Amino acid sequence: MELRLLYHAIRRSLVLVAVMTFLGAVLGAAGWHLVLPSGWQASAVLVMDSTAILVPGQQPFSGDPERYVTSEMELLTSYAIAEEAAGKLSSSVQASDVRDALDLSHVTGTDVVQVVARADSADEARDIANAVASTYVVRREESAQAALAERRRQLDAQARDLEGRLADPGLSGALASALGVQLAAVTSDLTELSGSGVLRDATRVVDEARSASPARLLSRLQAVAGGAVAGGVLGVVVGVVRGSRRPLVVSRTQVESMTGVPVVAEFPRVSAADLRTPEALLRRVDEPVRRLAALVEPGGGSATPAVIAVCSAAPEAGTSTVWSALASWQAATGRRVLAVTLDEAAGARSVLTGGPDSPGRELVPGPADAPGWRWSDGATAGLVVSRHGDPRALPAGDVLGSQPDDVTAFDVVVVDVSSIVVSPTARSVLRAADHVVLAVPLPEQSETDLRLGLGILERETKADVHVVATRP
Repeated sequence: MELRLLYHAIRRSLVLVAVMTFLGAVLGAAGWHLVLPSGWQASAVLVMDSTAILVPGQQPFSGDPERYVTSEMELLTSYAIAEEAAGKLSSSVQASDVRDALDLSHVTGTDVVQVVARADSADEARDIANAVASTYVVRREESAQAALAERRRQLDAQARDLEGRLADPGLSGALASALGVQLAAVTSDLTELSGSGVLRDATRVVDEARSASPARLLSRLQAVAGGAVAGGVLGVVVGVVRGSRRPLVVSRTQVESMTGVPVVAEFPRVSAADLRTPEALLRRVDEPVRRLAALVEPGGGSATPAVIAVCSAAPEAGTSTVWSALASWQAATGRRVLAVTLDEAAGARSVLTGGPDSPGRELVPGPADAPGWRWSDGATAGLVVSRHGDPRALPAGDVLGSQPDDVTAFDVVVVDVSSIVVSPTARSVLRAADHVVLAVPLPEQSETDLRLGLGILERETKADVHVVATRP
């Protein structure tokens, strides 16, 4: 239920959400130009040799080159390299500043790594990128040379030891021969270390950072999208808060719980095409109007017409659709029907009269206390439509008694009372009604107004109340 209430609160605030989203996007774009911090970025390009030999006797790497490059990128961002690179820059740049400025990217399928540095100035961004790239290459070379020097030191130590032992005059011939063989092997290893190809590494800086370009923390698209999302979320929050302060009736179950009676029918939303003719309207609402008509069927043998009041507790509830459909249905069954409307809207009324410009037949003067009623022949035989020239000027008196002709000539009088919450004229109709149809618009019905309307019905009428749901 909470999710449904949330959904309908957002739905009611779609215009607000759209406006807030648009304003958020505009503010995001403005903030990108005026507020968001900008800086500079520069990039240097490294090529990493995944087949490099950095230790004498090392076998070339034969695994996935992508994994090799990824591991080396971790070294690029290490604190040791950042600290050494910072030492090559101005004293104000610390190792942490270098690490924060770095952004590495790997070109998939290659050994190419782009070292991007962002800083407040173009020179600083360029210097950081070049310092990190060159430091990595130099440290790699130094590490390889240190490994080579360590291996030489070990072999030199072995050679001196062997030479010392061979200088002993007391050595046996067999032992001297064995030590001579070992010395020859060590000497051969030392000779190999002096040759080319012992270390091999094609890692290098192929493109130094020469210039820097302007950069922002966010792209323009990100700023606009972020502003739009923030505005939309704010609009949703405002809509939900507003909806929670004035809760709505959003389901038939909720209507039945509040009214204590079942919803007998649900009238769908009608379009302009549905209001062209009574036949088109009845086709659109065939099932709900049949269900409702069966409940308000007039009893026979009465000298006075059956009065059916169609009302609501909301200003826009679709009562005119229910009223016009019910009147058309009654007339289509051969009854004489007077359809009275207290609503100023002409949309549903025009379908009964054959068009908004139907002249009808004006029976004036009416009663002295309520002049201005007009009766028009309906588009269906036996149907007469009654409307007032200025519904806002209607007195809070007897609507049926103030008609310009005798209403007892009709079998059924169907009155579109509209909202009983705001219409003082509605009370006299409710008191005279044999059946009351309460239209509840979903999900636009206010809980407060519905409770108020139910209280008015309880006080003003003893007639049966039939509840229908509408989708205005």
